[in-house]
Amino acid sequence: MKPLLFLTAFAMFNACEQTSTITPIDDITLGENESKNFIFDEKNIQITTLDVQESRCPENANCIRAGEVIVTFDIEIEKQLFEDQKLCIGCQEEKSFEIGQSSIFEYEGTDYTLELSAVLPYPHTDNVNKAKSIVFKMQ
Repeated sequence: MKPLLFLTAFAMFNACEQTSTITPIDDITLGENESKNFIFDEKNIQITTLDVQESRCPENANCIRAGEVIVTFDIEIEKQLFEDQKLCIGCQEEKSFEIGQSSIFEYEGTDYTLELSAVLPYPHTDNVNKAKSIVFKMQ
């Protein structure tokens, strides 16, 4: 009976999501359709990735243009939800896009900047359907 009780307690402890403190130099890495809770500047923040639109030219291909990757996400700062936000890598080269690589979110008079640092792996003709890792930085 004791081993069963121990295993149950261990499983419950591991099921609880750990909330870590993030600094401006830390990467915030999420998978597609994943949420992450963390503390930044003493504020509880949650980021949820919703969609990744990948159209970057594969590194082993010849393309007419470099392309871009657009990440759609929600960000919640202390229960204030900013829904369906978009950040892009590569959109700056295309004047037709008005999506930046970073965005500012204001909460109680303080500006928080979220930057899309990377979406990995970079496209290659051999990894077309490989799961993506989305890397953000917060300042």
